[in-house]
Amino acid sequence: MNQASPDSVSHTYIVTVTSTYTAQMEQVVSSLESSGLRVNKVLNTLGQVIGHGNEQLRGRLEQIEGVQSVDEDKVYRLPSPKDPLQ
Repeated sequence: MNQASPDSVSHTYIVTVTSTYTAQMEQVVSSLESSGLRVNKVLNTLGQVIGHGNEQLRGRLEQIEGVQSVDEDKVYRLPSPKDPLQ
């Protein structure tokens, strides 16, 4: 069985920008992109950036000036109501 390495698995990250940097979102987004984040959405009002990249990227993103937190987006799926586990 061939498993993907952590470098090749894409994770979706929600990056929250500190309130003192929300006026400089373009600069923070540029730094995130330079670090390797592939930006999907910039939510200026919330001070958040949603993007994706590999597992090792998270540590680099956390070091960027103006970044408050980096959280991995989790997707939860419930089984179908017809599933015997229900």
